[in-house]
Amino acid sequence: MLRNIGKSVFALVGAVLLLASSPVAAQKSKNAVRTTFGQPISLVDQIHGAGGPASSVFYKVVFDSLVRYDWINGVYRPALAKSWKRLSPTTLELKLRDDVTFHDGSKFDADDVVYWIGYLIKPKYKFRFASSYRWIKTIEKVDATTVRLISKKPFQPAMSRLENIPIYPSDVHSRTMLDFGKKPVGTGAYKVIQVDSSKGLIMVRNKDYKLGNKWWPGGKIDRVEIMPIPDKQTQQARMMVGDQDLMWDVPADQAKGLSTNPKFKLTVVDSLNFSYFQFDALDRGKTGLFKDQRVRRAVAHAIDRAAIQKALTPKEAHSFAVPSGMCHKLIRGCGYTVKPPAFDPAKAKRLLTEAGYPKGFDLQLNTWGSSKNIAEAVAGQLRAVGIRAKINFVTYGTYSKMRKSGKLLTLISQWSNARTPDIYSTMGFFFRPWSGDYMGDKQNHAATLKGQATFDKAKRNAIYRDVFDRVTRKTFLTVLTALPAVLVHDQNLVLRKGHMNPTGFMFNWMEWK
Repeated sequence: MLRNIGKSVFALVGAVLLLASSPVAAQKSKNAVRTTFGQPISLVDQIHGAGGPASSVFYKVVFDSLVRYDWINGVYRPALAKSWKRLSPTTLELKLRDDVTFHDGSKFDADDVVYWIGYLIKPKYKFRFASSYRWIKTIEKVDATTVRLISKKPFQPAMSRLENIPIYPSDVHSRTMLDFGKKPVGTGAYKVIQVDSSKGLIMVRNKDYKLGNKWWPGGKIDRVEIMPIPDKQTQQARMMVGDQDLMWDVPADQAKGLSTNPKFKLTVVDSLNFSYFQFDALDRGKTGLFKDQRVRRAVAHAIDRAAIQKALTPKEAHSFAVPSGMCHKLIRGCGYTVKPPAFDPAKAKRLLTEAGYPKGFDLQLNTWGSSKNIAEAVAGQLRAVGIRAKINFVTYGTYSKMRKSGKLLTLISQWSNARTPDIYSTMGFFFRPWSGDYMGDKQNHAATLKGQATFDKAKRNAIYRDVFDRVTRKTFLTVLTALPAVLVHDQNLVLRKGHMNPTGFMFNWMEWK
């Protein structure tokens, strides 16, 4: 068997050498980039289309927002809005650019902003995360280049939310609605020319792009092709034979193997992503198990977070800090002082005995997506202290239904603060009262709302710091590992840094040497 594996490896190497000088071996001469996506792409629509990493991979280069966050300097920058001012705690006035056109040639103006935000806040339209826009009371047109956004209550993270709202053309979207994502039209650095769930997504550079600058460059790559191929082994084979230029979210073992090939470069980027373990502290599942803080803390003490991070990431990431809280300090409003429980198996066993489980218990660990390997590592460590853990690996759709129905006794998942630059999104997802709440902590509920209405930076930071420290003290959840972005790409493809994207790359931040 080992001899057969060796022959296969030599055959692959031979294929690479034969193809190295052929047109298929690299797209540099065509100024094109080919990569893959882990699920079929049937819509390019941030509201009704695929979630997860899709918003990081292509939404932001197809659609512009009113403002954009500059991660390098930590400030909001103009985008479709060239300036803004707060008229009152509930009213924000924005001056719009008058020199921008959509990909179909139609002119961008206030009517598009009023129509689109008006669409997002209408209760009759149902879509994922609709509640994220319910803070808006109304949007008013002052003139062709001025709008006023009025919130229901004082809402400090308004700029952060605007940064993540793509602007769609009123004329096109009003005609197509749910089919808009099949032939999307934006103002972004890239135009979509193909959306096909089997053939993939093709984008071309918008040569008329006017919003490019040093903190948000226009594209330099002329053509981007994204094929829907979820299997990592297939992606690796495509890389080896020259059919793919960029592979992202690469498992550590594959990254190590591919990086030995001189054709490729391994890029490992520290990110704002992390994995976490959440308990049913509210006891929605009626088991009583994690209602006991001693059991939650025992589980946390049984997990060697540093060892898992080292085992599951390339050596280039071993020096990255293991996170101590539910956010990265680069995020506005993030702060904490209490560290999570240290790895201490003996203490974990003592706590289990005190809680009435001297022989441990059976436990199902729910997980989905790329968190599976982390869940498997956690399961092994829990078994060492008597907790007989088994993995329940589900799809995103099943996980979402389980969360809403109260059936997630445990959850091992991932979170990225980089979707928005403010801690608001993290607070809203984990600590407000909603169908996904497994803490039921009224003090944190109140603090989340209070922080939204607090404009004083120091006071707001203090409010949120108390929330994060309280969560750690009560072990409502525990942070597991940092999740660096791991990419393997053609050695001549340059991936520029500075965007803090969770995938580690952006199409408008790359170029061929």
